[in-house]
Amino acid sequence: IINGKELSFDQGPVLANGKLLVPLRKIVESLGAEIKWTSDAPQLIKIHTVTTNMNINTNSTTVFKNRQIFFMEQPPVIFNGRTLVSLRFIAGALGADVKWDAKNRIVTIQSTGDFSGSTWFEGGGPENPDDDNCYNRCYTHLSLITGTTFGPASEEAGDYVLKQGLLNSITDIQTSFIRFSEMHNSYTMIVGHDESGREKAVWLSKSPLHNISLEGSAFLEEGLSQESIYSILQEKGIKRESVKKMYIAPYEKDQIDWFVIARQNGKQYNYCFDFKTGNVVIENIINLTGV
Repeated sequence: IINGKELSFDQGPVLANGKLLVPLRKIVESLGAEIKWTSDAPQLIKIHTVTTNMNINTNSTTVFKNRQIFFMEQPPVIFNGRTLVSLRFIAGALGADVKWDAKNRIVTIQSTGDFSGSTWFEGGGPENPDDDNCYNRCYTHLSLITGTTFGPASEEAGDYVLKQGLLNSITDIQTSFIRFSEMHNSYTMIVGHDESGREKAVWLSKSPLHNISLEGSAFLEEGLSQESIYSILQEKGIKRESVKKMYIAPYEKDQIDWFVIARQNGKQYNYCFDFKTGNVVIENIINLTGV
């Protein structure tokens, strides 16, 4: 229900990873905004109001609004020829309030008519959305402005795991993406051996206040190998050469998974597999050639 009127869809809302996804065009136009798709791949979606210009890519969690960077937890999904996005995200981005009636399973959206009013985003947003200097500050204070997560630098991360007794020795330190984010969101992954000699991976984040936190850890011998993941992908018809990224990272704190980003036949495949069992946690297929 938007502004007191019931809204019907030719493609109904769906649930994905705990997020209610709805057809983007129907919601945006019902809130009085304009929307356009480019013909580029990946597809760029442009949303415009009197006070707001917002760009969304169909294969990314990154959103640009009025020269500022934001992040969605759930990227847009192409489903039955419709682009679906998180309802709470898109309504909040356009200055509307969202309420959920769990008993009757009804979502009510109330627009204020002021499209610049809300700065609520799933990934965090700036305090002042109209600040002309925000674009330059984004890259200096990105984690403070957008809620982006970073890991500590390699030397600092190595010192931390050794001093905390998380590892006895270190064999590798690298950046590990968070979920399917290919920009900014990342942990620092440290691989080494514990006091018993078992090979172990540890993931660290660092807050804007310089506090380091343990986000997860795993004994590598307890999980599936990279070759095992390639075998699972092959069963799904995904060729080895189509895999663009494959990495291990926490999905939630201490829930470790394999993440795979593959592209073939004009589509992007985002897969998340349980590190120990190989069970599918996330399967997103995104059409890169059209909506």
